[in-house]
Amino acid sequence: MNPELTLLQLRPASVRRARLQLLLIIALFALPLAVAIGLFGQWRPAGSAEHGELLNPVRALSPLSALATDDTPLAPDFLHGRWTLLYVASGSDCPALCRDALWRLRQVRLAIGRDIDRVQRLVLFASMPDDASRQWLAREHPGLAAGAATTEARTEFTGGWRTDGRPGGWIYLVDPHGNLVLRYAADGEAGGMLKDLTRLLKLSQIG
Repeated sequence: MNPELTLLQLRPASVRRARLQLLLIIALFALPLAVAIGLFGQWRPAGSAEHGELLNPVRALSPLSALATDDTPLAPDFLHGRWTLLYVASGSDCPALCRDALWRLRQVRLAIGRDIDRVQRLVLFASMPDDASRQWLAREHPGLAAGAATTEARTEFTGGWRTDGRPGGWIYLVDPHGNLVLRYAADGEAGGMLKDLTRLLKLSQIG
């Protein structure tokens, strides 16, 4: 058998293998970069992987305008830097649905585990809660940011979707760039919210 002929016959296969190996190496480096680029500034999950209701496209929120329950303004950039689980209450008190929603916010954040510091919670009331409600919030939900916001400020969250967005009915997820991303029924299962947030924290390096 002619050695030169054998080499020529083998060369195409070796070239294909080399090209395949090169493509695999490029893919290993390019995939994390593509994910990072896709998540920078906003998150757009494919298909129906999310358990909540996706806002598409996501909405960049205005600087937060709200007064905390200690009568000091909440920082305008409060919604930047961490993932935010937010509940917009229907009034100045916290009835059963509100209390259940705040419980879900707390439990989902606790279940995050080691990434707990990447997630914060916020509840916005239509007007300032009374002293009894403030004391209840401080006692039952330490670490929860709470305040009152104008109708205009609250509508940024409740009016993001075409279907009913009445105050008190939804829990919202805001990304670390201040984009409104997802909403969940306030009386829904917390498991889907936890799965979405866990996946986001795993894929994203922001927040």
